[in-house]
Formats: sequence, C-alpha cells, structure tokens
Amino acid sequence: GGMVGESKEGGDASRGTVDLELELLFPTDIRNLDREGQAYGVGGGSSWQSRVEKCRLGGGDRLDLSRLGLTDSEFAMVTDIITSEFSELNTLNLRLNRLTELPTGLFSALPQLEVLVLSHNYLTALPSDLSRTS
Repeated sequence: GGMVGESKEGGDASRGTVDLELELLFPTDIRNLDREGQAYGVGGGSSWQSRVEKCRLGGGDRLDLSRLGLTDSEFAMVTDIITSEFSELNTLNLRLNRLTELPTGLFSALPQLEVLVLSHNYLTALPSDLSRTS
C-alpha cells in the first residue's frame, strides 16, 4: 500500500542527509578555506587549526592530524606552519586523511621526527628527503 512506499522514501531521504553531512565534513573544494576561516571544522579538535593549537600548548613535539580528511592542498597550509614553528616535532600522525603526496622538504625541516603515521591515505610515493642516512 501507499504507507509502505512513503516510509521507504523517507528512508532514502534520511540516507541523503547523511551523505550531505559527510560532504560538509570533508569538503572537496577548499578554495574558500582562507576566506571563510574555520567554516569546515568548528569545535573541539575537528579542524587542523585546533589540532595545531593543541600542539603549541603541549610543547610542540606531538601533532595529531588524524581523521581530518585533509587533502594535499589543505596539508600544504599546515606544512608551512609545521616547518616554521615545530622544528622539535617528534611525532606526526597523519592517519585517515586523503593525502596523495607529501611535500618535499617537510622531513628535512623536522630533524627530531621519530614517529610518522601515514596509514589510510592515498600515497603512491614518498618524498626523497624522508630517508635520512645521517
């Protein structure tokens, strides 16, 4: 009957809402990120800005950027901050993001780095400065 059809459509609609929320959490287009500030991640630990701030407060040796869905262009912004402010960084967690490459020069700028977590990304190669023989 008509009742069954209606409830089924309701289910589809709610599923669509979930997809929309995921899109908002992990925007594919971040050209407006600078202008909009933290439009794509306000609240406790949901933006890379707040994670960077937490690292600053914690002494600057551990940075957890896991589960943020960061794209290459977003991570490029973070990299500028990391290389200029966190030369003492010991642990960098990039698990569960959407990185396809890592910026060259990042690891030569982090001589103290010992722990690097890169699982669950889309990396196909690693930068040449990752292997330090000294």
